[in-house]
Amino acid sequence: MKISQIQVLPILYSIIGRQNHALKHIQFPYRWSPDIEEDSGYFERFLQQYNESEHLQNILCRNCNIDCNNSLSLFRDDKKDRVGIQKYTCYDCLNHYCYNCKDDRDDGFFYLSFCELCDKWRCRDCQVVQPCSSCIDVFDVELNDSDLRNDVGFICTDCTDDSYKCKFCGDAFCPECQDRIVWCTVCENQGCDPCMDVVYCEHEDCEESQCYSCLDSQRDED
Repeated sequence: MKISQIQVLPILYSIIGRQNHALKHIQFPYRWSPDIEEDSGYFERFLQQYNESEHLQNILCRNCNIDCNNSLSLFRDDKKDRVGIQKYTCYDCLNHYCYNCKDDRDDGFFYLSFCELCDKWRCRDCQVVQPCSSCIDVFDVELNDSDLRNDVGFICTDCTDDSYKCKFCGDAFCPECQDRIVWCTVCENQGCDPCMDVVYCEHEDCEESQCYSCLDSQRDED
C-alpha cells in the first residue's frame, strides 16, 4: 500500500501547528524526496514549517544539556539523498544529541552515528553501530576525530547481516565498500578479501566463483 503525502501531511500539519507540541521525530519515506517523486511543493513546504516549529522548541542534548535545536532540522538542500530524515535524534530512544558529543567511556566515541543502510541515526546506548573497516583503512581515520568522522560509513546492528559482514573476522562494510566482500558459490561462504581468496570463472558472463578451500577439496577428491 502506497502512503500518500496528501493523506499524511495534513495530520502532521495539525500537530506542528500547536504551540509546544510533543512531536519529537519524523522520518519520511525515501521516495518522497523531490528528486524521486514529482512534487508540487507541498512536501517541501511542510519540511520548512516543521524545521521552523522545531527551532521554537526547547530541545536539549541529553549528554551536555545544551540547546541543540539548530542541529535537528530535516535535510533539505544539503544532502539530497537524506531529504526527510531528522538529524541528530536517535531513532530508537528519541533522545537528542549534539553531533560532536562524546561519552565518558574510555574510547571517547560519539554518541550518535548514522547508519548508511537503514538511514537512521542510532545512539550507542540503543544500537552498536559498526564503522566500515574499508573506510577506516582508506582514510586512516581515528573514530573520535570530529573532522575525519564524515569520511567513514557506519552500519547498525540491525543491518549488519551477511551481505555486509565478513564471516571470518566480523568486519562490516558500508554500501560504497561492499566490493570488499567476496562470495564462494560452492560452499556459500563469504568474507572480506584479506580473509577469503576466490577465483572466478573465466567464461564470459559467468558469475561463478570458488574459494581455495573448495578448490583444494575438489583436487583431493580427484
